[in-house]
Amino acid sequence: MKRFCSYHPAKWEAFSFLLIPILVGILSATCFGNDIWFLIRTGEEIVTNGFPHVDFLTFHENLTLVVQQWLVDVLFFFVYDYGGKIGIYFLTLLVNGYLVFITYQLLMLLTDKKRNLSILFTCVIVSVLAFFFLSPRPQIFSFAILLTELYVLEHYMKKKNTKILYFLPFLSWLMIQLHASLWPMLFCFWLPFFLNTFSISIGRLSSESKPKKPLFIAFLSMILVAFLNPYGIDSLFYLFRSISNSSLYHVVTEMRIPDIHTFSGMVSYFCLFLVWLGYLIFTSGKLQLRHFLLLIGTTYLAISSWRGLAFFLMAAIYPLAYYFRSHFYQVRDLSFSIRQYIPIVVAIIFLGIIPLTLILSSDGIVMNSANQEGIDYLLKKEDPNQVRLYCAYGECSYAEYKGLAVYIDSRAEVFIKENNQQADILDELFYLQNHALNYRNFLEKYQFTHLLVTEDDYLYQLLLHDSDYEVFFSGLESKTSHSMKKENLRRYIIFKKR
Repeated sequence: MKRFCSYHPAKWEAFSFLLIPILVGILSATCFGNDIWFLIRTGEEIVTNGFPHVDFLTFHENLTLVVQQWLVDVLFFFVYDYGGKIGIYFLTLLVNGYLVFITYQLLMLLTDKKRNLSILFTCVIVSVLAFFFLSPRPQIFSFAILLTELYVLEHYMKKKNTKILYFLPFLSWLMIQLHASLWPMLFCFWLPFFLNTFSISIGRLSSESKPKKPLFIAFLSMILVAFLNPYGIDSLFYLFRSISNSSLYHVVTEMRIPDIHTFSGMVSYFCLFLVWLGYLIFTSGKLQLRHFLLLIGTTYLAISSWRGLAFFLMAAIYPLAYYFRSHFYQVRDLSFSIRQYIPIVVAIIFLGIIPLTLILSSDGIVMNSANQEGIDYLLKKEDPNQVRLYCAYGECSYAEYKGLAVYIDSRAEVFIKENNQQADILDELFYLQNHALNYRNFLEKYQFTHLLVTEDDYLYQLLLHDSDYEVFFSGLESKTSHSMKKENLRRYIIFKKR
């Protein structure tokens, strides 16, 4: 430990270490997931016909629509139109590169340029974040914005430079366009810093009095600029209208409480344990109030849902570096020769160029939908304008991209009555899958022409034994988006009404 603490990497060496989370991103961003299809299709609709206010992807009538990630949709549409799946892949890697950069800058600021300490924490935070959450979805842009906000706020607390707070309104405006459902998180991160401007000393918790007016003005500005979006106040309250629906926490996988018996659940609780242990051991002196509040708040989010772990990784781990800094020496910029560039060149080749080349040359970017073969077959055999397709949550995105009218997709909030002003469709699906809804009444209500049903769907066995329906197509799809191992495959059937 002492040897590592006294190690002073030069800038070129630091860059080679920071290639580790870049490599993780290169490997983990290859699987896009089904959401990419409705994101691109929505972007196309906005570019072609303007901002939609009524849902156009499903066959439900008059569902009020707020496209809360409209800017991401448009961006993905243009990138996919010009660069295909490789373009979207490189865009995702670009965002991951920014996550590495801003996290490293945040840690260098907090630790007084203890470079080796900053490198260590950057590698841990961004590598785990990239491994579990890096995919072409609006959340990656949200993560970049939230980490930038933390940098701005820590910079203000450390250097009292009010000019840097000018970035906060811009970040607020950008977030409301890119991912409105996570816009309130900006204020969840802002609040601990505002409370830290009061003079407080409670046990080991402490904070010094600092000017409050600049932060409060920034707060008001962040709210005002957020109204400058295509959907006005509806975007600002999008999250609050959505979280009141209980089915959201059962149907949407990332909103469920982490299960300790699963790999993701074990990772969540292990991260919580290690970080809390670090705070207990290394914060023997005073603990900054803002850091404690960030720890408490994001811990609650992490044990409440799988997606909450991302906020914990961003906001609860980096403050630990502040309390570790006394165990690390101040960085020194060492002189170096041209010969010392050789290790960084080797690192770039083995951690960047070679993995990237192998992925691109082997067509390792997975953008195909799990049930794409069945949807393509359906489109060949049937008139798309005459199809009314059932498929469960998360299964219909590719079908929507191809222009089919479907029952539901993975835009969970769109199917909550508080948002669409028509019906609680998400509740209906939850009741159906939990045997609380008569399936014949459900089928009669919507008059489906076809039903795409996986083997773990409640309707699977019922339709196999229902004489009103026949098997139209049968195929296999991967449960994990990329693994084709037998144990990770499940059968799906497209039934057709006789």
